[in-house]
Parts: sequence; structure tokens; C-alpha cells
Amino acid sequence: MGRFFNYSIATPQTLNLAQLPQLLQTQLTETNLHQNLQIFCIDTSKFIDTDNPALEIYEQFLNQNCPQRPNGEPETLPQLKSYWNKLRRDSDKHPILIFYQDPTSPAAQGLSPTFLDALTRFDGTICLITDTPHPPLQTFSPHDPDLLQTVVNWLKRVHLES
Repeated sequence: MGRFFNYSIATPQTLNLAQLPQLLQTQLTETNLHQNLQIFCIDTSKFIDTDNPALEIYEQFLNQNCPQRPNGEPETLPQLKSYWNKLRRDSDKHPILIFYQDPTSPAAQGLSPTFLDALTRFDGTICLITDTPHPPLQTFSPHDPDLLQTVVNWLKRVHLES
């Protein structure tokens, strides 16, 4: 009679991207990076106009306590870029844009090539959490089992280089 062994193999848990903003903020606080870096996590699953999500990104900025744009809501990506540049100039911390997609959102739609091409023309520190790399933007796979730590390590490098 043979013996059967039940081996339990620990498989890495994929990070729930819906929790990314809170988890990153906690990590920034624990590593004291919150004193020098300000992250803006933008959930792309909320975009209705995927080619021109300027207003939708602006709304998410406002939800993260950014000041209103003095000359009205940005209707185009160039107007949003101007607003982003103002945020960067006026901040005493290094602002960082992190685009991710909440998987609990109804239908995953991916990122529009038109939007990504425009985003490459934005200045500052920007990253994407997506399966499709879009150089020169920094990209991280949402399936990386150590995604949170990978992004935190990148943020540490950004801080050291700034």
C-alpha cells in the first residue's frame, strides 16, 4: 500500500488592482517616501472616451484633492497636459502618475493607442500597469506576483534620481 502525500504549494497571489492606490499609499508612508513623492493613481477602467479621457482623468485628480483648474475643466489631452504641468510646478513633492485598470470594473477595455501616444508627450514621471508595453512609458505587468514591491522599488529609484 502506497502513501499519498498532499503537498501544498504556495502560489503567489496576484495583487487586486482595485486596492492598488491604498496599498501604494501605505507603502509610501511605511518607507517615508510620502514625504518626497506624491502619487496619483488613475483608474482607466472608468474611461468612457478612451481616446480622449482628459475630463475623466481631471475628475480623478479632483477626487485626490488636487486644486481645480483655474480656466475650467480640461476638454482635451493638451489642456490636461497643461494642468498636469501646473500641478508638477506647484508641488513641493515629486508627483507621479500611475495608470491602472480596476479588474472589478464591468468590461476591461485596455488603453487606447491614441491616448497612449498622447501620454508619451506628457512630462514628468508616469507609469502604466498593463500587459501592453508602450515605450518610452514605464510599464509593469498587472500579473507580476510582486507587483506592489516592484512598483515601490521603482518609486525608490525615482526618488533617488530626482
